[in-house]
Amino acid sequence: TDTIFFTEAKAKGVDIFECTEALVKETIPASRATLTWMAKRKYRAGITEAWRKQKNGRAKASILISALLQVLVETIKAVVMIVFAKKVLRNRFWLKACRSAGVFAGVFGVGVDSYKTIDS
Repeated sequence: TDTIFFTEAKAKGVDIFECTEALVKETIPASRATLTWMAKRKYRAGITEAWRKQKNGRAKASILISALLQVLVETIKAVVMIVFAKKVLRNRFWLKACRSAGVFAGVFGVGVDSYKTIDS
């Protein structure tokens, strides 16, 4: 992922510059504008986050406990938002739970091939 690339590049002494003048446009296909796709993306990001936390020296047990608690709390919050019919907040909390689930799985070395299927 980009995160791993830039983290490793920086660790090897590569200078990385920001260009605020650069204009970037990206067309987002409809297939990526779904809660399911975004949940999978957050899960993958969580796996990368687990790698980053371990790379920075954080203990696996600490990461696991934190991620598990976050999954539980965010899932409960999402369920509460279902009861109150707050769809946007429900989705936000659900996506946070998915990211934390990815962190939890990432500690165990779970990986995901993001480019197995390419959508347009």
